[in-house]
Order: sequence, then structure tokens, then C-alpha cells
Amino acid sequence: MREGIKENGEEDSDKVVQAVLAERQARELRDLDKHHAAEKKVMVGDALLKLNEKYDKLRDELQNRHDDELARLKVLRVAHIRLERILVQNVKNLIKYF
Repeated sequence: MREGIKENGEEDSDKVVQAVLAERQARELRDLDKHHAAEKKVMVGDALLKLNEKYDKLRDELQNRHDDELARLKVLRVAHIRLERILVQNVKNLIKYF
């Protein structure tokens, strides 16, 4: 700043001070923007991690529920097939008697 005042003279010292302050403010603003962007990136990453954990857990629960329901349906299908065979055999036996 002193060099700028010496080069431009005392009468332009206000302009030199304003220019130096404007440059400093611009640099501080860039630094703040970089800092904010880094914090935002961390916050977004943390939020995404929590969401992924939440929905991974939900997906696992639903998959387990689906697997349980499918297993029950398979058991019911086997039982249904056995009952159907018994019914067919009983119908055949009844037909023999008539």
C-alpha cells in the first residue's frame, strides 16, 4: 500500500487504500466461499450417508419380509397340492362306488 501511495502521490492515496481494501475483501470473500463449499460438501456427504443407511436398512427389512412371505407361500402351495391330490383320489374312490 505504501508503494502505491509513493508511486501515485499523496493526493491519490484514498484510491490506493480503496483498491487495496477491495482486493483484500475480494480475497477474503473467495476464501469464505471456498470454506463454505467445503463445509457444504461435508454436510451433503453426511446427509447422503444417513439417507443411504436409512434406505439400506429399509430395503433389507423389506427383502426379509418378502423372503418370509415367499417361504410361507411355498409351504401353502405344497399343502394345496397335497390336498388337491387327496381330493382327486377321494373323488376317484367315490366314482368307483357309484
